[in-house]
Amino acid sequence: MKTRHNDCAISKTTTIKTNLMEILQALTSQTKDDASVVESLANIFSSYRVRFGQSLAPVRLASGKPTR
Repeated sequence: MKTRHNDCAISKTTTIKTNLMEILQALTSQTKDDASVVESLANIFSSYRVRFGQSLAPVRLASGKPTR
């Protein structure tokens, strides 16, 4: 939907808040083809303005001291 304000068009967008895991779960529930899932993710990232929150901050996946 566009509204007129001072003789210029302003586009109103809808923000969808989700996380990568939910997107992956939704896509994999539709197909078991990994190539289609990757292609769909690539399409989402190239077609929409995607912003990542702090949920992608580094996390430790194993207990104990990190190996170097």
